[in-house]
Amino acid sequence: PVVTTTVTTTAPDPNKLIPGDVNLDKTVTVADVVLMQKYFVKSEKFSFVQLTVADFNEDSTVNIFDVMALKRFLLNNN
Repeated sequence: PVVTTTVTTTAPDPNKLIPGDVNLDKTVTVADVVLMQKYFVKSEKFSFVQLTVADFNEDSTVNIFDVMALKRFLLNNN
């Protein structure tokens, strides 16, 4: 017998993406900061969507300044 599988992937709606939500769980928490730090030490790889939301300060570059801005955001909103 032949087994056929179909995989359908859908891109997330860009209007529903949350800046800083790199683990894509629909909330911005310390877990996102930890994941971003792991990305910078190359122990995690990000998808295109994750890179999009990782640019927290929206300067078209994902770098340590995004981590700093995300930390500041979490400190000021908790």
